[in-house]
Amino acid sequence: MTAARRGRPVTDGAVTAEFWAPGRDPEHDAADRADPDHAVPASFDAASRRWLARVPTHGWTPGTWTVRGRVAGDDETWGWATFGLAG
Repeated sequence: MTAARRGRPVTDGAVTAEFWAPGRDPEHDAADRADPDHAVPASFDAASRRWLARVPTHGWTPGTWTVRGRVAGDDETWGWATFGLAG
């Protein structure tokens, strides 16, 4: 994932990948946002210029998952995406 703050790439700090199981809609339902099903810290990879997180998905429910890349700090930002997970 990529991270930006005020239009500039974020290359240090705390970035977390947060995941919500199929059937939940944290992007549009604020009540879901407070409690992700999984959260994994990401680290910046200078070669690819992306934030990477190793996420073991064994045992996760098949279907469409929602992920949020969240940059922590005084000026917290985030971005949403979804992905399919086969059974």
